[in-house]
Amino acid sequence: MTCTVSSLVCIRADANPHAISVSYSLHARLASGASVIDKRSNIQVLPLPAGTGRLSTLALLASAFLLTAIDATVIYVAIPSIQRDIGSATRPVSWIMIAYLVGFIAFVLISGRLSDTLGRRRIFVIGMAVMALASLVNGLTSSMDLLLAGRMLQGAAAAVVAPTMLPLLVATLGSGAVLGKAFSVWTAVGAFGGTIGLVFGGIITDTVGWRWIFLGNGIAAVAILVLVPPRLRENRSPHSTSAVAPAPAAVLAIGIASILLTINSTRGMVLQKVAALALVACAAGAGLILAARVRSGPGSLAQRLERWRKRWGGMLVLLVAGAITDGLLLLTTLYRQQERGWSAGALGLALTSLTLSSVVGSMIGQTLVPNQGLRRAACSGLLLVAGGLGILVKSGVEGGVHHLLLGMTLCGLGLGCAFVSAQIAVVSSYHDTEAPLAGSIADAAFSSGGALSLAILSASVLARDMSHGLQSVRSGDLSSALLGLALASTLVFGTTLAMLRKPSRPREP
Repeated sequence: MTCTVSSLVCIRADANPHAISVSYSLHARLASGASVIDKRSNIQVLPLPAGTGRLSTLALLASAFLLTAIDATVIYVAIPSIQRDIGSATRPVSWIMIAYLVGFIAFVLISGRLSDTLGRRRIFVIGMAVMALASLVNGLTSSMDLLLAGRMLQGAAAAVVAPTMLPLLVATLGSGAVLGKAFSVWTAVGAFGGTIGLVFGGIITDTVGWRWIFLGNGIAAVAILVLVPPRLRENRSPHSTSAVAPAPAAVLAIGIASILLTINSTRGMVLQKVAALALVACAAGAGLILAARVRSGPGSLAQRLERWRKRWGGMLVLLVAGAITDGLLLLTTLYRQQERGWSAGALGLALTSLTLSSVVGSMIGQTLVPNQGLRRAACSGLLLVAGGLGILVKSGVEGGVHHLLLGMTLCGLGLGCAFVSAQIAVVSSYHDTEAPLAGSIADAAFSSGGALSLAILSASVLARDMSHGLQSVRSGDLSSALLGLALASTLVFGTTLAMLRKPSRPREP
């Protein structure tokens, strides 16, 4: 999934706040039917086709957003069913989620530049077409390799589609009461989309089978592809400088892929050596890019270092939050369904305690940050996560459903609070005009943590039947894995105390 918490918590920074405010001032001029380029934001907006209903456009775009939010979580409770049907001796089922995350990471940092250059409406159409095709192929295939390729395409499509939808909504609806309603609907969809995905995934898996998770997704994407584009007003930012360059995006994607291949290589030493060399090259490239950015940024060197300290502190929290979220979902799914005999529907309902509490946690975090500061808010969230994981250790071995729900609720509260705090740290370290880029970087950090966590768990904790590629987790291994996640949360707690501290004030003479 792109990120369970980020898709549930809020709209994120998918749209430049300045671009949203600009849409109000441009609305009157757009009514004349002329193409407009705003000089401050470089946003080019083309006129809306005549006779287009704004409320129906809102409903259809919200449906598209809901589809991407559901897609982030719907597959988890279907994992045991998928591996029973098409399990592979060389492709562990955890790679179904890893492939999605790798595709997302590979494109999330360049999606802004693609939208600025080619137009958000065009990128929306391309992304939805890829999502529809990949989903239909996934629903029909009996090959694990083809399923993994389709999941990677789904992740890439989500990465390029998600940042386009809110700017398209603003550009299409213009100002007035309809736009106010639109933001309320958008927030609700983002908050509860992941929860709906867990419930739907369980119901579909238990009734008509896991394939209809993908087939239903593909059919819905085709319907959106037919109905939505004619109602959208094209907009682009042809001279935008806020999108990340391709080089850093390529370094991140290749680096993450190299780490994953090194951890889970099944084809001998040759692939491991190639992955290790690629990883070294990416590390060197990342170091050069980082040094250039620090030296060339605005302000004094001390100010630049201060911004980078806050930025990397936030990214570290996001990385660990992503690792805990995806790791926890995978471990709970495999253990509860395979060792305890839970149905997919029952597990999906139980996991909503994590997603719904993360929404509450995000609201708490947004309240704590202005009053208590980034460091206290993030550390409070991390402590709640560690406490929740401690309860889940008992739940995995001998506890009942109430232990599971309590532990998941505490983890959700902590993850929501920590995520919002870390996201604010990352976004506030950039200039206002770079808000979309900052949001993409936050998403990439969260997703990278999830991919690394799943790969490590797959290689070290999850037991496998090599003849059928079936993965499972036993109570003892579950306890060890959960303790490891709790330790990671505790270690990042200490690092966060240092990296998200308030900047020291210079002494007066």
